Amino acid sequence: MKKFFNKTTNWIILMVPIVFLMSFVLHFIYEWTGNNKIIGAFAPIDESIWEHTKLTMFPLFILYIIFYAILRKKIDIDKEKWFTCMLINVILSVILIPLLYYLVRYGLGIESLILNIVILLMSLVISTLIARHFYIYGKGINVTISLCLMAFIVFIYILFTYSKCNLPIFYEPRQIN
Repeated sequence: MKKFFNKTTNWIILMVPIVFLMSFVLHFIYEWTGNNKIIGAFAPIDESIWEHTKLTMFPLFILYIIFYAILRKKIDIDKEKWFTCMLINVILSVILIPLLYYLVRYGLGIESLILNIVILLMSLVISTLIARHFYIYGKGINVTISLCLMAFIVFIYILFTYSKCNLPIFYEPRQIN
């Protein structure tokens, strides 16, 4: 078991169950806090697909930062690869959630809460495996560039939480039909 925790790529895989569990808490925390605007910037404020991409985006971002802070001296982490991996993981999960949701909901005509949870998990697993593959075989970009791009993504999320565009992804599914 000790060997598992000494390998950087295993920590990337470990994020899947942690983020998946965090997403359940994150899904309800806005409501639990009485619709707190600050919490709403980081947690879904409605049932739109856009808001549901927060279920992976923010937890992945936070875990990559925390894991790096804790592990950088204990195991050999390539800083450039790690933060590029974070960017890949976040971007892919955010793209896969709506892609799979719209494929299943409107392409196949299936609407199911369980299937939505499976889509979340599948998006997380696929994006994490691709990010892990990149960590093993790719070359990282400058850490400052990765973190600036991530900061831009966070800014866009907060902006679009409170200033929604007139696109279906920003509306709850029942508002689209």
